[in-house]
Amino acid sequence: MSDNTNQKPIDERRKCPCGCGNPVNPGRTWAGNGCAKRGKKGRTWSQEDRAEMGQIIRNSDKHKAAVQSQENRDRTSVRFKALWEDPTFRADTMNKSQMGNSRPESKLKRSIAATKMWADTDKKIENRNAMAMAQLRPETKINRDAGWKLFKESPDNMAGLVARARALSEIPEVLEGRSKNMTRLWADPVYRDRVITSMVRVFADTQKPSSLHADVKRSLTSRGIPLTTHISVGHYVIDEANIELKIAVEINGCYWHSCPECGEKGPKSNLGRDKSKRTYLKNHGWTLIEIWEHEWKADPTTCLERIRKAVGYC
Repeated sequence: MSDNTNQKPIDERRKCPCGCGNPVNPGRTWAGNGCAKRGKKGRTWSQEDRAEMGQIIRNSDKHKAAVQSQENRDRTSVRFKALWEDPTFRADTMNKSQMGNSRPESKLKRSIAATKMWADTDKKIENRNAMAMAQLRPETKINRDAGWKLFKESPDNMAGLVARARALSEIPEVLEGRSKNMTRLWADPVYRDRVITSMVRVFADTQKPSSLHADVKRSLTSRGIPLTTHISVGHYVIDEANIELKIAVEINGCYWHSCPECGEKGPKSNLGRDKSKRTYLKNHGWTLIEIWEHEWKADPTTCLERIRKAVGYC
C-alpha cells in the first residue's frame, strides 16, 4: 500500500491544465478519468479538443521553461544524434516524413498555418528576425554543414533528391504554381530590390577583373592609392571605389562599353547599363571617374593623376 501521508489536501493541489477545475494527483499531469477534456485515456478527445489542449500546453510556463532550457536542448540533441546514427531509424524517419508531407491534408494544414502566420504583420517580423538570428549562430552553420555532409555521403540520398526534383519539374501544376508564385513575388518592389541587390553582391564577390582592370589595379597599389575593388552600390558593381569619399572609378574597355571617341559598337545591353549606372551614382552623391582603354594605353600617368587628385592622396 502506498504512503499517502505526505500528499497535500485536495484544496491545495494543482488544478488540471485543461480548465475542468479538478485537482491533479501528485506525479500526474491531468486529473485522470475525471478530466472533462481528457476522458478515459484520451479516447473521447475531438480534433478541436486536441488542438485546444496542445495550445494550453504550449502556452504554459512550465512548457516554455522546458523548451528554453539549454540543458534540455543539449540532452535532446545528444539523444537524437545517437538515434540518427542508426541507418534503420534514419531511413524510417525520412520515409515517414516524406509520406506525411505528401498527404493532401498535411499540405493543406501547412498552407493554412503559413497563411495565417504571415498575415499577422507583427508575427511575420518576429519570425523573420528569429530566422535571421538563428542563421547567424555559429552552431547553426556547423549543424547545417554537418547534416548536409552526412546527407551527401549516401549516393541513394543524392540520387533520390535529383529524381524528386526532376519529377516535380515535369508536373504542369507544379510549374504553373512556381510561375504564379514568382510573378507575385517579383511584383513586390521590396522583394525585387532585395533579390537584385543580393545577386549583385554575390557577383561583386566572385567577379574577376579584366586584364585592363588588373593592370590599372597594380598601378594603383604600387602608388598606395586607397581604393577597393568591386564594390556593390544598389544594383550596380563599381570597379574601384573609395566608400568614405564616395568616389567611383570605372575602367572601361573601348569595345565592351562602346567608346564614343573610338567609335566602337559594343553590346547594346552594356551601353544601357552604363547609362543607368552613371545616373544612379550621380543621384546618390558619387563622383564618377571613367578610365577608357585608349586613354590608359596612351598615357597611364595622367589617368592615375586624375584618380589621385580625386582621392586627395599625396
